[in-house]
Amino acid sequence: MIGAQVLLMVTALTIVPQRPGSRSVADPSLSAHGLGVENTYTITTVVKILRPCEPAAMTDPYQDVKVLSDDHGCLTLSITYFPLNDRVRAMRNRAYATKPGDLDRYLRPSVTCNWNPQMRNKLIGDLSKAGIRPGELKPADLVKAVARWAFQTSSFAGNSSAMPSDWYVAFDGTGPHVFAPTRNAFEQSKSDAKWKDRDVFNHQLFGRQMFERRCHGACTSSSIYIATILRALGIPTRILYFIPPCDANDPTQVKILASSISRRATRQTIIDGVQGATGFANHMFDEVWIDGRWRRLNYSDLDQEIVDGNYLGLMTHIDTCADISETHLAETWGLRTERWPKVQVRLSSINPYQLIAAKDHWGKYAVREDRAPSELTSATVIGVLWPGTADYRELIPDDSQLPKTDLFLEIKEWIANRNYMQLREFIAGADPHFILRSPGHSDVGIHYNGLNCNNSTVRGFAMNFDDAGSKLAPGVAYTLVPRNDGAPHPWRVAEGVKAVPPL
Repeated sequence: MIGAQVLLMVTALTIVPQRPGSRSVADPSLSAHGLGVENTYTITTVVKILRPCEPAAMTDPYQDVKVLSDDHGCLTLSITYFPLNDRVRAMRNRAYATKPGDLDRYLRPSVTCNWNPQMRNKLIGDLSKAGIRPGELKPADLVKAVARWAFQTSSFAGNSSAMPSDWYVAFDGTGPHVFAPTRNAFEQSKSDAKWKDRDVFNHQLFGRQMFERRCHGACTSSSIYIATILRALGIPTRILYFIPPCDANDPTQVKILASSISRRATRQTIIDGVQGATGFANHMFDEVWIDGRWRRLNYSDLDQEIVDGNYLGLMTHIDTCADISETHLAETWGLRTERWPKVQVRLSSINPYQLIAAKDHWGKYAVREDRAPSELTSATVIGVLWPGTADYRELIPDDSQLPKTDLFLEIKEWIANRNYMQLREFIAGADPHFILRSPGHSDVGIHYNGLNCNNSTVRGFAMNFDDAGSKLAPGVAYTLVPRNDGAPHPWRVAEGVKAVPPL
């Protein structure tokens, strides 16, 4: 997603995939398992995951986990996912989400979620000024309001082109410190080269200091930030770790997954998310204890679903902790990113996971329903954005690493339950050429340059002149004429829309 703050940990890297082995669908490790499995639709995978994956924490309302083997910290697991929000999900919520565990552990200050009474008093005062009064809101409404406020009043303080720095921090009796073997990676991850280690910790690792500075880093840091704030308000909060269902750097794994999911709408959303999770991909967010059960909080979205085209496709929960100091990320996944490809367990790429096999299952008593996924098969141009203008910069704040663009065509259509992959699918079946036409001026041809962008309100396609030397008359209104030369996905132009180059 271009033009929005991207906190999901997806880092592009050059990789050399290794192919997973084949697995017969008759293999018992692919048999669906878990509470309610015969009353719903499920997907079962066999996957290898490196520690800090923790099987004891993995069975929850959304998935059931069996350990097949543990080879020195490389676990082979059978995971059955429950992707539908149905009566089986409600039953599994009652069985798993209503078990509180040690709530005090998720309330008290910790190494990184280090709130104190002074912070709590300041927090309550700041919330009151914003019209948020904890005693007057229902718990769910309070969590959503506070999380939205926390992100709206803070800024991103990380290096978006590097791995998050908190992945290279180790913890021992002396407190957090940069793990020596990952020092180079830590230095590269700084958003400010002049920062000392403590400066990075204060901007991305320590929750109270992030609150004081109104800043946060990527998803790991954001999870700490929100957990610190909510615990200070007396809301038990814990941190969950997620990976996608396969390593998207290996097309073979994506193909195994796609060919194993028969429910079309579920398959489409999952593959949308998986295909957006290339490079080093994983995610972390919070879980809050409210209304008598644990509920997932992804940034400010309460009750995050397991199937999401914007977040890994099919989110696989691999660990839960009160504090990231418990999971030793620097010594495991952090060290892997620093040393790749010179690592002991190669799997299929830099990612610490690899899909081996997959199979879905309609339960014996499940109601079989399946609708065709929505597709973007036409697009209506409703606006033209020009590089250098405020509207364009709001969509694309930094285009220094993107293809040169002469103008951007904003479109009307957008399928709410899909992600940016719908733009790719549309343009694959569309004629990429337009003519800009105005009486008394020469026609100018434009074409799609390979870049599509979207944020919460604007989405569309970047275009370049067919002739790099083309010039448009400033202030002149040009009509947009799509070629639509036999393409199955037609363009349309809304009435009154013109391309008017700025003066």
